[in-house]
Amino acid sequence: MVEYLAGNRLRGLSSEKPSTSLISIADLKAYYKFNETSGNIVNISNTVTSNSTLGTGQNITMNGDPTYSVTGTPSNFGNAVSCDGSGDYGQFGTKTDWNFLHTTGATWTINVWLKFDASVTSNKQLFDNTQAADSTIGLNIRTQSSNRFRVIIPRGVGNSSTLDTDNNPNLPIPTDNAWHMYTIRWDQSSGNGVLTYNTDASNEVTKNGSGNGTTTSDCTDSPRLFSESDAVSGELDSEIVEMSIFNRVLTDAEMIQLYNSGNGATIDTTILLQDGSIFYETDTNKSYVLSSNVWTEL
Repeated sequence: MVEYLAGNRLRGLSSEKPSTSLISIADLKAYYKFNETSGNIVNISNTVTSNSTLGTGQNITMNGDPTYSVTGTPSNFGNAVSCDGSGDYGQFGTKTDWNFLHTTGATWTINVWLKFDASVTSNKQLFDNTQAADSTIGLNIRTQSSNRFRVIIPRGVGNSSTLDTDNNPNLPIPTDNAWHMYTIRWDQSSGNGVLTYNTDASNEVTKNGSGNGTTTSDCTDSPRLFSESDAVSGELDSEIVEMSIFNRVLTDAEMIQLYNSGNGATIDTTILLQDGSIFYETDTNKSYVLSSNVWTEL
């Protein structure tokens, strides 16, 4: 059995050296399990890595009357939280912590497991710090008609967002009363940027940025989960578990690892690799360092 030690060190048999398909925890900003039994949803990213996470200042304060300890999640997860679409939402912390989601050259990934019990109506919010408007600044992920998501990155100029998927193309939401993993990746490291949307580590849809430009100004509001950022409105009716937010674009291999054939994979207990990790082979007395997904003998 592989042992995970302090300082990004691991030890085990040579045959147990982790596959390079495992996810890197580099640039992990926030990680929420939603397995609490009451109260706030804790950002535990700083228990996984100390490298520039947002920390507990970005715990999610739950409002309304959400249901905790919901069972029936994918096999590798704990319990979930359910919000009924009527007054239930989560409030994140300081707004400027989230500027990395919209500023010029932004690269990020939001990966989350959701379960919708019924058909999804329009203008229900997954994540919003824009007041659900196009003349503000930030990131808005909301539903629209025919069971779809819409992703908008407004830049403070009306009808001139950095990105707006708006049914072109469709970002489908399965509504089969089952858990599904949603992976949304934005890469503006060059050009106008491209959004990549996946359900269950497949069914990929892409959308190029608009070319309208970007902004370096602060986002409009502190984000909310399942509600518009400035009013209790547009509440999403869904169960939620395991949400991770990275300040980089996850690779396809990392996304597939997180899906894990529908069983899911938890970042805090099973996926603890990053560049500089050391693996000691107990049967050969050799040590290896990980760099760019390659193990090299020391």
